[in-house]
Amino acid sequence: MFQNFRYILFLLAFIVASFGYVQATSDVRTVTVTGKVSGDGGTRRGITATRYAVTTREHGELPLLKMPVIGYAFGAEDAWHTIPQGRAVQVRVGHWPPSFLGTSRHYIMKVY
Repeated sequence: MFQNFRYILFLLAFIVASFGYVQATSDVRTVTVTGKVSGDGGTRRGITATRYAVTTREHGELPLLKMPVIGYAFGAEDAWHTIPQGRAVQVRVGHWPPSFLGTSRHYIMKVY
């Protein structure tokens, strides 16, 4: 039983450290929104999820991160609807999954 407890603690520490790393390496950018995109996308396990993204002049397409704790958990749709099209907005952009795990992609973590 103690072995399982240590494994769970290690796993929780790794997850917290990953979230902290993503937050620490993220930055605030001003982007001009040229369009908005939403649609159903599949995940690795075959679960369908709605994907929300904005198209920007500076960085191309930037999806909204729906990962709890570091970004929008269940509020990605509401945030996506409030982003004004054709205007400059400030967003916090981070890499998910963390870049030290291999391939990562830019995501909007927060809209100001």
